[in-house]
Amino acid sequence: MKKLPLLLFLGMVSMLAFAQADSPAPPSDVTLTPTTYDWGVSARDYPYYEVFKVTNNRSTSIDITSISTDPPPPFSVVRSLTTCGGTLPAGQKCFIGVELLAGADGPKTGTLTVDCNVGACPLTSTLSATIVNDVKLSAPPASCDLSAYVGDTAYCQVTLTSYLPDNLGISGIDAAPDPPFSQTNNCHGSVGPYGSCSITVACTPEEPGLVSGSLTVTDNSPDGTPSPFAISCFGLEQHCGGGDCCLPSGCPQ
Repeated sequence: MKKLPLLLFLGMVSMLAFAQADSPAPPSDVTLTPTTYDWGVSARDYPYYEVFKVTNNRSTSIDITSISTDPPPPFSVVRSLTTCGGTLPAGQKCFIGVELLAGADGPKTGTLTVDCNVGACPLTSTLSATIVNDVKLSAPPASCDLSAYVGDTAYCQVTLTSYLPDNLGISGIDAAPDPPFSQTNNCHGSVGPYGSCSITVACTPEEPGLVSGSLTVTDNSPDGTPSPFAISCFGLEQHCGGGDCCLPSGCPQ
């Protein structure tokens, strides 16, 4: 057998190495999908679910030895939604149900881990969510502080937002004390899933000075009615004389 010239041999090795580097890596023989899942903004004390899939791409069966979440809570495996466990035949899939149920606000992160008897395991998926109160009241920029001349009316727009995947029933909306506060709204007794409605707070001061109050919404959310939203109104005194109406600080020039 003839020997290849050294330069030709090195060239063939270089081309082979380039071809191997340029070719895509072979797919894993056992996979867990999705590899990451974010529930996004989610309501407190309300259960959310996602189903994950284990696929056996091998030509032989595998044994799934354990399935777990960390931390548990807010993440947990739902056995009634899970078909994985024991032997998974070649070319087959099974499913894992995971529940998110958090009782405190804030960002949540965790991991779903599936272990098996082959080298691809353990399989992991990263879990995340941001937990908020079921219902939020907000007004730009962050408060509803009004002022108006005595007898006039000033308005503030407050948004009620529901983070629930079901309808939110609203049994009452009140602005107090009345007077000087009152409210109108387009909520119509309920808000749809992940929906919002508008509440217009009005202030008609009857006398000069500051009045502090609150906007209260009563609803059927699982974590209870949201805390009252603070509102305030400052009554401005008009000094009228000779056709001019002035603030206490002076009349317009």
